[in-house]
Amino acid sequence: MRKIDEAYEFIKDYIADKDYPPTIREIGDAIKVKSTSTVAYYLRKLEENNKILKGSYKNRSIQLMESVSVKPGNNALINMPYIKNIVEGKPLMAEQNIYDRFTLSASLFKGLDMFMMPVLDNSMKDSSILKDDIVVVSRQNVARNGELVVAIVGNGYVVARLYKEFGMFKLQPDNKENTPIYVEKLMILGKVVGVIRNKME
Repeated sequence: MRKIDEAYEFIKDYIADKDYPPTIREIGDAIKVKSTSTVAYYLRKLEENNKILKGSYKNRSIQLMESVSVKPGNNALINMPYIKNIVEGKPLMAEQNIYDRFTLSASLFKGLDMFMMPVLDNSMKDSSILKDDIVVVSRQNVARNGELVVAIVGNGYVVARLYKEFGMFKLQPDNKENTPIYVEKLMILGKVVGVIRNKME
């Protein structure tokens, strides 16, 4: 097996086991490559091949881009957590955060470890995402410029478009009445892959 393939398999196994990605040094140790620049090269190639998404702003920032492809007409169902509040110090999928679970057709949305959260305000109304709508989120901790994400801000969370500007993160609302939020560090919960215009409460 090529070293780049070994690296990819290690990343998949590591995330499956620990629920967070490995560092470059851990990848190098696992595939017996001492040069961190060589490992970084492998990661760039994996990203070019749409195997991973690599954030450059922090160490553990590798996101797998694998997704299950569901054919039209497939009757497979998924049990999706509905998260209303995030308890400080608890993992995202801790039972304390999960308000309910809903069974949906797997063909409706495409993502990884998907969950749902309520929209708290009208900051995205120009994108037809309104207060009390439900966003379906693909769990990942990095995103590309312009992607719609759910991110932690202060003691809560926001739905906004993510941009990187002047060494900072900008969370851009789609509402002229709201101003962008700029932060130096950011915790991304995931990328929005769908919206449900229902109030599930």
